[in-house]
Amino acid sequence: MATYTRAQLRDAVLRELGVLDAQEVPSAEEAELADDRCQQELEYLFDQGFIQFDINGPIEAKYLLPLAWIIAYNLMLPYGVLSRANELLANHGHGMKRLSRLKEGDYWGEPAQTEYY
Repeated sequence: MATYTRAQLRDAVLRELGVLDAQEVPSAEEAELADDRCQQELEYLFDQGFIQFDINGPIEAKYLLPLAWIIAYNLMLPYGVLSRANELLANHGHGMKRLSRLKEGDYWGEPAQTEYY
């Protein structure tokens, strides 16, 4: 299973915002702000039960895109990309739906026994 680092998540967020091109590296200031917001949002989503992995370790591939969408929306104002607000809001909603589905997981329980009286 593929995993990603926090730096890769941060860069994915900045690319969603349109701040970085595909091969560009963030400046120290951009990286610091994005890293802080990534940490804050990961902690919040973990506390709410949307994330099922250790937020200080590698990020599972299935979580990367929804997290990038959610965090990018929360960085819209600091990076001044209000012109893309509708896109970022829509992607935020898609990201939350995906995290909700991942939270639910697949149910593989046993059939319930019926008792007749």
